[in-house]
Order: sequence, then structure tokens, then C-alpha cells
Amino acid sequence: RHSRRSPGPRNRKPASGVQADLHLASDWGAVDTTHWGDTKAPANMDAMGRVEVTRNNWSNELSAGWHQGQAIRYEPDSFASTFPDFDEFAVANKASWNLSDATTLRGGVDYIQRKHVGREESEPKQTPFGDITDRFDVKTTTENASIWVAHDVLEPKSYSLKSEVHLLHYRDQYLSNQVDGAEDDSYDESKETIVELRSQYGCQSIQHHSLVLGIEAVAHELKSDRLEVG
Repeated sequence: RHSRRSPGPRNRKPASGVQADLHLASDWGAVDTTHWGDTKAPANMDAMGRVEVTRNNWSNELSAGWHQGQAIRYEPDSFASTFPDFDEFAVANKASWNLSDATTLRGGVDYIQRKHVGREESEPKQTPFGDITDRFDVKTTTENASIWVAHDVLEPKSYSLKSEVHLLHYRDQYLSNQVDGAEDDSYDESKETIVELRSQYGCQSIQHHSLVLGIEAVAHELKSDRLEVG
């Protein structure tokens, strides 16, 4: 004997309420000027937070995070850093709206910035005046940003239509400054943009069979100083 449950709503609606959480963490250990074991300053700091608000027909979630760490030298007397200083910041927001029982609109944005600061030195060069080592202060900054929008239509036992648009942008900057000189200074910048469009249609064409059609388009642009001729 089988019992059939009554059909529920076509889209699950979020329960009303507010949720929030905060996370803080710190690791103590290696610092910029010494090796493992020194606890005068924290080697890593992490802070993350999130707030989510839900209502009967919409929801929104905002999150942010910050991560920081100091440079590490496996050889304390060395000029070069084994691992550079790093600093990362991230923020994101995503939302969803139930426009009707069958239609949902979703979207989101996010941004991440990463910075690495360290030191490098070249192999000793023999000169008539003795060995010379070139030293550099190096900084790398990377940024990622994206935005997306999606539209979903779901008619049970009839058809479904899903459409999405994504825009992604990437930027990388590399700066190397020679210590006590400027002859070998360098700066490189790269930019990349990607646009993605996707759409999928599905329906039950014949009993026990379904038909799915989809289309996807991608546009890509890359600009980089490293790709320049010469």
C-alpha cells in the first residue's frame, strides 16, 4: 500500500530570520626578523564575518574576510624571504528573489585582493672588485572581481528554463625595485576579462522522455606586458 504526499510549493521559500557569525584566529610563531619560536608578534591573523537575512520571498547574504601573515625566513641572516608577507581582503554578496512560485532571480558580486611583499637576491656575480649580489624588494598585487545574474523558471511536468550571465575581471601587478639602484627595476601588469552566457531549456516532449537544449557563449580578453613583442 502506497501513500502519495500532497505536492509542496514549486520553490522552497526561505524562513524569515537573521543569521550572523564572526570568526577570529591568530597563529603565533615565526616573524620577519627571526625564525620559529619567537612570540613577540603574531605570524598570522584571520578575521571573517557573515550576515544572512531571509524573508518569505527573498534572501541576502553578505560576507567579508581579512587574512594577514608576516614574512618567514628559514635562514634568519638572509636578506631574501622564504615566504613573503601576505595580506588578503575578500568581500562577497549574493541574493535570491522568488518572483513567483515558478520563477527565481539570483545574483551576486565578489571582490578579492591579495598582496605579497618580500625580498629576493640574485646569485653572487664575480667582478674585479669581488662578488656582487643584487637585492630586490618585490611586491605582487592580485585582484579578482566578478558579478553574475541568473534567472530560473521551473514549471513541473512542463518545462524549465535557466539563464546565467557571468562577468569576471582579473588584474595582476608585479613590482620589483632594486635596492641601492634602479637599473634592474621592473613592473609588469596583466588584465584579463571573461564574459560567459549560458541558457538551458528542458521539457518533457514524450512520455518518459525529456528534451534538453542548451547554448553557451564565452568572450575572453587578455592584456599583459609580458605578451608584448620584445
